[in-house]
Amino acid sequence: RQAEHYERMTNNFWENEKTSEFICEAAEDFYYDGYEDTFDTIFTSPPYFNVERYSHDDTQSWVRYKDIDDWNELFLHKALRNIWETIKSGGYLLVNISDVNASSKGKKSKGWLSICDPMNDFLDTLKDSEYQGCIGYEMAKRPNCIGVGTAKVTEETNRKPEYILPEKEGLFGEPIWIWKKTANI
Repeated sequence: RQAEHYERMTNNFWENEKTSEFICEAAEDFYYDGYEDTFDTIFTSPPYFNVERYSHDDTQSWVRYKDIDDWNELFLHKALRNIWETIKSGGYLLVNISDVNASSKGKKSKGWLSICDPMNDFLDTLKDSEYQGCIGYEMAKRPNCIGVGTAKVTEETNRKPEYILPEKEGLFGEPIWIWKKTANI
């Protein structure tokens, strides 16, 4: 059903007919063979661990990975690594994701779970990646979300303090992390 919805939406949105391919597979299991160095920009908004649940299918990351560390490494980092190769040199990856207030490892009590720092630390290990900054867009507060201003800067990363937005009382924005693919050396 979701594929049919996107097909209808795509065909009615553009002035000229466009084609699209809807792949019903777990993001971390899909390899983009044939798409290497294809895209100028990729914008993605992965699910926020177990806070966003699109279905109960066994392909869903929250079903597959109950522990935040497993989810970060086996889902998010793997999926981002897979799409990284599809970005042209000089192109950009924009990731809309935030830390969450949720339970992990089957614990009933909730706590703040880190997604952003592990993700950015992972992207920083890619030899052809360069952190560009984090922007946010104002919106109604997402349940269980920290929002912009939670990233920490360490000497081991190329994330510059001037790019990290300070926490401000009464404001909320979803973070969009921006990474550039540099020229292959």
